[in-house]
Amino acid sequence: MISLKRGGAAPSCAWPIHLAGLLAVAGALVFWGVRLAGLRAAPPVARAPAPVTAPATDADGERIAAWLGPGEVRLNVSVLGLARQGGRAIALLSVNDGPPKPYAAGDTLMRDVTLDAIETDGVTVSRSGKSARLPAPVPPDPLPNGIVRVP
Repeated sequence: MISLKRGGAAPSCAWPIHLAGLLAVAGALVFWGVRLAGLRAAPPVARAPAPVTAPATDADGERIAAWLGPGEVRLNVSVLGLARQGGRAIALLSVNDGPPKPYAAGDTLMRDVTLDAIETDGVTVSRSGKSARLPAPVPPDPLPNGIVRVP
């Protein structure tokens, strides 16, 4: 008997997959070739120097500088409010534009600065033996029905 088989293996059905892979590799080579050529051809961009800004004041940094460095440090105490709870008075103070914190009489605000007294209308702060009286903010008069004006 005579066989009519052709020599070699039968044709594969995987040729579309191989063609797609070849096209993907060729596309990637073209993409990155254009991208990298564009990077080399572009002139370097001149950048403007960064603007010089004044450093922000830092209350904690000033406190540390007061402990470590000689001389007096600026002192700016703002009385934000007063409260009394169970016979103990508390003052809400902002020291050198820092965040508001509660203080009791005798507490240290900074080096050589203590809160001596809290009264109904203000506080007394002493620094190196010199006392200063700081008034408390005056609450606004309430309108009828308990409505309060907001400044």
